[in-house]
Amino acid sequence: MKYEDWKYLGTICTVLGGLLLLGGAIAYIFPKTYSFWGLQWAEYPYRDYAIPLFIFGVILLVIGIVTLDRAEKEKNV
Repeated sequence: MKYEDWKYLGTICTVLGGLLLLGGAIAYIFPKTYSFWGLQWAEYPYRDYAIPLFIFGVILLVIGIVTLDRAEKEKNV
């Protein structure tokens, strides 16, 4: 693959990884508030998705950083 291919792949993976990490953080802290006869309580329905989003986000960030490093090596060759 050429320098540009590695750079595009690395950029896409880093951006998607960052978005997944942000989505995991939002899924972890976002409450869903219910109201019934003046009583309110909060439920966290998306917390189950937080850990997989964090894991996939970190994996994609690592892949993105490695491919961007590979792009720099291809540029110097």
